[in-house]
Amino acid sequence: DTTLLADSLRKLLPFKKYVFEMPIDSLLHVMNGYGYADLTIVVNALRDPRHDNDTHRIRVFRCPPRGSIRINEIHYDPLKSLDHPIGEFVELINADRVPHNLEGMVLIIAEKTCVLKSDILAPEEVIAITSDSSTRDYCLQRTHRCQLTATTLAMRSSGDSLVIRDPYGFVVDSLVY
Repeated sequence: DTTLLADSLRKLLPFKKYVFEMPIDSLLHVMNGYGYADLTIVVNALRDPRHDNDTHRIRVFRCPPRGSIRINEIHYDPLKSLDHPIGEFVELINADRVPHNLEGMVLIIAEKTCVLKSDILAPEEVIAITSDSSTRDYCLQRTHRCQLTATTLAMRSSGDSLVIRDPYGFVVDSLVY
């Protein structure tokens, strides 16, 4: 737990509504990188006998900078002739110096949308995204991290576009092949 202290106000009038603002970027050291964080906000007013309204809980998302999570490699043409066929996968890398949580980020391939699950990537760490359980084993040998998605990736061999968006819809990275 970390306590952040804001400037104290000398006079708060009773029965008035007050709005307290704090830039989300000032919470970076509390949030341990980018992604979702659960915050508890406590406001104590001097001589306030009611403490049932002092606490507010909120979940916030700190957007990663563009290019911090990158599409590192794609495999769009499944290899079926091997003893262990390799299906489609997309490999992501954290190209930043701080950890990133992938929760809520969206991988868009053509018109298909795949919402990523909670996975914290350390700096320079790689994770593969696939919808094929046999490909998952291959990816785990390569990257040691893999996320299995229910959405079939279905990348076209003739070419396609891939986009990673944060939960607010901002583009983090994109690729056309």
